[in-house]
Amino acid sequence: MTGKQTVLAVAASKFWNVNHSKLKTSPARKYSWPRQVCQWIACDAGISKSDVAKFWGVNKSTIYSSFDKVDINLKLNSHAEKEIKEFGEFAKTFFRYGTATRFPATTATRLTT
Repeated sequence: MTGKQTVLAVAASKFWNVNHSKLKTSPARKYSWPRQVCQWIACDAGISKSDVAKFWGVNKSTIYSSFDKVDINLKLNSHAEKEIKEFGEFAKTFFRYGTATRFPATTATRLTT
């Protein structure tokens, strides 16, 4: 599953215009929000929290925290929902036809229903 997460991270770095290598390591908000969204989408798409944690170099409690932060933002901030939908659509362009195409779409579909 690291291949899908790598593609998702690259898409995030392009979408939010942030340095890809700092996306995994920097605590700055400019990097943390895109990272949290990637982690949330990966978990929402069925990748285990353990695999997501391993990819990002963090422990599972960090993934749970990221998941909660994104969920809270979605409930309280309509801009966050719009941004994640837009990112889901943007990320689709980074995946080829086949099973990988459905990966980011699961979140975009869930958010629109």
